[in-house]
Amino acid sequence: MENYDVFISCKSDDYGYAEQVYEFLVSSGKKVFLASREIRKLGDSEYRDVIERALECSTHIIVLASNAEYILSKWVKYEWGLFLNGKLDGTKKGNIITILKDIEPKDIYFGLRAYQSIPFGEYRDSILDYTKPLDSDGFAEVEEREGDDSVAAKNKSRIPEWLQVLLIFIGAFIFLYSLCFGVGYSYTYFFDKPEVNPQTELLNHVTVDGPIIRYSNFGVTAMYDADAQSVRDISINECKFEITGGDFWRAASIGSGFAIWYKNLRYMKASGRYGAAVAIGSFIGTLFGYSTGRYIAEQNNAAEIQAYMVGYLKDTKHWIICQQQYDERRDAYESSR
Repeated sequence: MENYDVFISCKSDDYGYAEQVYEFLVSSGKKVFLASREIRKLGDSEYRDVIERALECSTHIIVLASNAEYILSKWVKYEWGLFLNGKLDGTKKGNIITILKDIEPKDIYFGLRAYQSIPFGEYRDSILDYTKPLDSDGFAEVEEREGDDSVAAKNKSRIPEWLQVLLIFIGAFIFLYSLCFGVGYSYTYFFDKPEVNPQTELLNHVTVDGPIIRYSNFGVTAMYDADAQSVRDISINECKFEITGGDFWRAASIGSGFAIWYKNLRYMKASGRYGAAVAIGSFIGTLFGYSTGRYIAEQNNAAEIQAYMVGYLKDTKHWIICQQQYDERRDAYESSR
């Protein structure tokens, strides 16, 4: 028997619709098998033999129905069931496409819902894409079109299933870990007043220029002259909104983790444009969410923190301790080089 690009399966009641699809595919250069055209009055045994040979020689199958019950009729179910078994055992690589008239994909047999479904009135727009020859790897050469969210297009990704599962777990771990960390981080700022260790705060926010040590953070600036052992130029300014490196990497980890998880869990297209959009959205939301939360908390507690730090900075003994710790840190760093 000759090879066919497409096998059309339908109940005899739908032959009128099937003929329209048949004519369109043939006029587009496809070799199509349709029982009403290829075989006429045959007994069950002969009919079964012809059908089986035709299915074996067909690359793709179209299941056409105007009633959900027609899909489960004796011969229609036998035809698409035989093709589906071939896909499951690896002998068939082509597409299974359902063309539905006046019924919804959710109403058909669940075994076919996972495959591409096209409304009868729209089959001319996309059916040729799903009935292309197979490539060298045995995949149908489906062109991805803007806005095409079909399962067939989503499953075009060549990523092995075990790797997809691994990426799902990795992405979910990154996302959940970062999210839990972020919730705890935000909780600390919103519900617990930031606890400031003044000596650590002083040491971590100083610059040293010879005998002059300058501190600047929380809108407070101060200068200490080590030679004169005096504190001067203490001033208070408004707390400024800043995005820290920690905010950036927390946002990046949540964004990337959620993108990996969402892209693979939903079997997104190989182009990953939806995954990229999710990553960018998560990144921006997380970045500004955390930073804004910290900023609001610091604003609410700014006066208290500033007053506390100003009182602390006025005492020269704290600056002396800071200078000693700074020198120890610098010496340890230089000795390690």
